[in-house]
Amino acid sequence: MNRMTVTVAALALAITTITGCKKQAPPETAAAASNCLQYAPGMVTLEGLASTQTMSAPDKDSREALLLTLDQPICIATHPSRASEYPAVDSIKVIELVPQSDFAAVYSLAGQRVSAHGGLVPVSGDGAAAPVGLVLRTIKPLE
Repeated sequence: MNRMTVTVAALALAITTITGCKKQAPPETAAAASNCLQYAPGMVTLEGLASTQTMSAPDKDSREALLLTLDQPICIATHPSRASEYPAVDSIKVIELVPQSDFAAVYSLAGQRVSAHGGLVPVSGDGAAAPVGLVLRTIKPLE
């Protein structure tokens, strides 16, 4: 064997070894995740019908949650190292809108179709209105 043949054979063996050791997600998981949205800090714009719902939890005061019923279900992907904090969510149709200011103006949009822009965050605990929230940057009625 000449030196070129040995080098090509060693390179092929190295590529085969690396490829064989690479952990890959099952095809359906990889395909689904590629179409899913990401949690904040990335921003998304979602459209749907805004509504309110009274939420209560044991031994706590009730509150009005502002919800967005989406036009189309969404999924949200997670990074494997952060799955416990930011779980993957499939086929979600309702999310909670989380205003940062001007609460009265935001809640006045209940009953209207809106476009909401912001960052997705997981929501949990007693009294959570939905498993996912959208921390609002902007919200406006759709015409």
